[in-house]
Amino acid sequence: MFIGVIYPVDYLGNILVSGNNPGNLSGRYPGNKFLCYNYYTMSKVKEKIQAIIQKFGKHEKDTGSPEVQIALLTEEILNIQRHLAQNKKDKHSKRGLILKIVQRRKLLNYLKKESYTRYRKIIEELKL
Repeated sequence: MFIGVIYPVDYLGNILVSGNNPGNLSGRYPGNKFLCYNYYTMSKVKEKIQAIIQKFGKHEKDTGSPEVQIALLTEEILNIQRHLAQNKKDKHSKRGLILKIVQRRKLLNYLKKESYTRYRKIIEELKL
């Protein structure tokens, strides 16, 4: 179920309709794409990020520790994989996925070198 608003956008991505209720958009903007924006997506993402930080961080504002970064990258990787399952021809997202996997691997190698017990713990918790 989609809960949100669809606005027409030009080729640069600028929204062509202003105001809260653009009315009936069918046929008014024949050559333009439509931008789908879901109001609830960002709040869910922020809640999920906060939950990950609380679970893997040393304190509530800890965003820099390797464990938190690895857990956040894992969540992003899972989201991109879900997206790619539906959009098989999206090569740009596939490139982004590969870059995120490489970044996570680098952080895992760093953590393995610094503290093997923390490395094993994060591997078990994230089921990597």
